[in-house]
Amino acid sequence: MPSAPRRSPLPSAPLLTRAPCRSPLPSRAPCRSPLLRRALTPSPPSQRGASLRSSTLTKPELTALITVLTVSALWLTEPWHGLPPEIPALAGAVAITAPRLGTTTLKHALTTVPWDLLIFMAATTALGTALVKSGAAHHAAHLITTEALLPTVIAVSLLAHLVIQSRSARSSVLVPIVIPLAAAAGLNPAALAFASTAAAGFCHTLTSSAKPVALFSHAYRPRDLLKLSAVLAPVTALLVWTCATQLWPHLGLPLH
Repeated sequence: MPSAPRRSPLPSAPLLTRAPCRSPLPSRAPCRSPLLRRALTPSPPSQRGASLRSSTLTKPELTALITVLTVSALWLTEPWHGLPPEIPALAGAVAITAPRLGTTTLKHALTTVPWDLLIFMAATTALGTALVKSGAAHHAAHLITTEALLPTVIAVSLLAHLVIQSRSARSSVLVPIVIPLAAAAGLNPAALAFASTAAAGFCHTLTSSAKPVALFSHAYRPRDLLKLSAVLAPVTALLVWTCATQLWPHLGLPLH
C-alpha cells in the first residue's frame, strides 16, 4: 500500500523573550510600559505626605478666600445693612493689600490693575446714569422705533468684540446704556440687557477677540476666522432675536 504523504512541520512560533505587560497582577516578567509600571508601583510615604500637604490651603490662599467670601456676603446682604457696594469692595481691597494681613503689596496691586479698561467702564457707567437723569435716553429712544431697538442692540453687542476683547467688560459697558434706552422705549430693560449680554458673547472674528481663539491660533489662519464669522454672526443674531421674541417670554422674561 502506498504510504501517506508526510505533512510538513508547522513553523515554530518565535519565543518571547519577555512576557507582554497585559495584566496588573504581579509577575516575574519585566514590564516594558513605563506608565503602567509607575501606576503599579506604590508611592513612598514621603510623597504621599507631600501630596496631602499640597492639597491644603496656604495662608495667603486662606486669606484671599476669606476676603472674597466676606465681600460677597456684604454685597448679598446690602438690603439688611444698607452699605453701598463700594464700601465692601474698598474694604476688601485694603484687607488684601495690608502689610501683614494681605497677600500682596499695594504697589504691586496698583501696577497690575488695567486702569484703561477700568476708566472706560467707569465712564460708560456714568454715561448710562447721565442718559437717565438728563432725559437724553428718552429722546434717543424716540430716534429709533421700538421694533428696531432690539435688532440695533443685538447688532451693536455682536460687533462689540471688535473693540473690547473681554466679554465681561463688553457687558459692563453695554448694559448701563441699554437699560435706560429700553426703559425710555417702553421695553423690558431686563430682557433687552439679557439679549445684549447673549449677543456680546460672540467672539470669532479676530484672534484677539477671545482667549481660547488666541490659544489655538496656530491651527488656523486669520482669513479662516473671517469666513467663520461671516457665517456665524448672522446665525447668532437671528438666534438671539428669536429667543428674545419667541422663547424667553414663555420663560418669564417678556420683551414688553
